[in-house]
Amino acid sequence: MPLAPTTAASSKTMGLREIKAKARADLHREMRVRALYVPPGLDPEPIPCYVRVHTKFTQLGDQKGTSLNSAETEEKVPVLIFWGTEVPEPKRAGYVTISEADTGTGRPEAYRLGVILPPDGATITARVAEMSESQMTGLLFPEDL
Repeated sequence: MPLAPTTAASSKTMGLREIKAKARADLHREMRVRALYVPPGLDPEPIPCYVRVHTKFTQLGDQKGTSLNSAETEEKVPVLIFWGTEVPEPKRAGYVTISEADTGTGRPEAYRLGVILPPDGATITARVAEMSESQMTGLLFPEDL
């Protein structure tokens, strides 16, 4: 079936890109948690922001395409997703803290930023390492500002 010609009325409807951008903005708004990004450096300026925390488990150690399960382990691989207008250039070795009240786990969370992936539309994804309680000692949290 051929596509209908574009008219002035139909050109005002959202295209697929606009629909996707709006859906991503809605997703970020609904899944975000209040956080504080602190860039690396001697006298960093903390940036209050919102992030999405994604955690997945990845199998490591086995040969791809086999089912030998000889040396397979699962590792937790967390990532943080920033809204680019809030933190336009997150830096490796910076950190992000999330208050106990915002984690849903009953304890605060902190992450050290690793590899920063290229921007994907309005978002920036950072691979991170979760910090232990002892590593969180002395860090700034959102309620500290």
